[in-house]
Amino acid sequence: MADSSSVGETIELSRFGISLSYIVDEFLDIECTGIPGVDLKTATTGLIYEKIIQPKSLNLSLCETWKHSNADRIGPATVFISHCWNRKFTDTVNALKLHFRETPDIFIWMDIFSYNCDSDETMEEFDSWCGGLRNLISGMSRLVLIMPSFTDMVPLRRLWCIFELYLAVDVNASFDLAMLDVDVEQVLESIRDDSRYLLTQIMDVVSVTHSRCTRQEDYSRLCGVILTSPTAERDFCSTVVRAVCRCLVEFTKNKLFELQMAIEKTTAAADSLAEATKTKLASMELEHSFFNRGVGTLLMSTGRCSEAAAYIKLSLDHQVRVMDQYDTELMKSQTIQCGLFYERQEYEKADQLCRKIIAVLKKNVDVRPRNFIDVMSLLARTLEAQQRTKEADKLYRACDFICGKYLLEYSYYNAIS
Repeated sequence: MADSSSVGETIELSRFGISLSYIVDEFLDIECTGIPGVDLKTATTGLIYEKIIQPKSLNLSLCETWKHSNADRIGPATVFISHCWNRKFTDTVNALKLHFRETPDIFIWMDIFSYNCDSDETMEEFDSWCGGLRNLISGMSRLVLIMPSFTDMVPLRRLWCIFELYLAVDVNASFDLAMLDVDVEQVLESIRDDSRYLLTQIMDVVSVTHSRCTRQEDYSRLCGVILTSPTAERDFCSTVVRAVCRCLVEFTKNKLFELQMAIEKTTAAADSLAEATKTKLASMELEHSFFNRGVGTLLMSTGRCSEAAAYIKLSLDHQVRVMDQYDTELMKSQTIQCGLFYERQEYEKADQLCRKIIAVLKKNVDVRPRNFIDVMSLLARTLEAQQRTKEADKLYRACDFICGKYLLEYSYYNAIS
């Protein structure tokens, strides 16, 4: 990608932001009620801009229009908000309210308030405008992406959102996800159950050439800024995926801390526990091990293998104690450990553990084809790394056969190659 900091003269974008507490306490209840054609329960952010914000802006941004007459609502923004215009505005506001619950009076830079979205500046001097956007994010050193759900991952399909995220990483700004409680629980459930699958979904979604823009001219210009070399798209998407994974790691670490506190509190009274409570404690400990596995997998995806090893070891230490060797969850964790060995170029360890898992899988009548694919494809890659190509090719052919028979795709390990 072209370095936007090296583009000639950049366009300076106003850093005025709007108070989040004003949006939550007044804008929703006063400005957004009684407007013809606006049902606040379903209105998108785009509709709110068109019907309410744009008419008040006087050919400027709302912040520029109000900076003298409503000075208490306007101030220098300290965080850049990246979001989608086609999502429900109330969901966006509620996600921000939850995310900034400790600092409700923060001033945020959000394009519908802070920028004249009808300006033709982006069309006239696009490279310079991108340089101005980069400088704006750099000045605030913080970006928050509104992620309504990890089910459809709409923001990660929008080119503007992933471009803004890329700029944040490029200038070493901090990056967070703002989500509703229900969406946080949903993504944590995905991490607990199979973080490899979630990671594969994210990698499948993040793309420059398959992303979307409302305006075709924006899409063409952004592609011109990003796709400056044969490897540019891969490097760009890898940067975005790693940034998202780092956020998910922090989400999961917080959940791990909550679980650990609950386990310690329950264990303190272990001698007097009823049988039902002991069962609940065992369930909590097992869930804790699954989250450790999830964090380890996500850390591997960001290249932090040494840190990942500690979490995967914690997960396996518990699972080996309480699970049967044929348990698919235990084999899933062991396969992830094989992946860790592979990433750390400990090929002999990866080889031995892969073969051990395959031997157990062959004796398990309830095993799913995908379990075989996961470990066989990883063993093939391990053999390939050891230049044992004939053995690797034989395994790849077996994987192809299983994939064709059961209409499966190759697993996470091939997806990250």
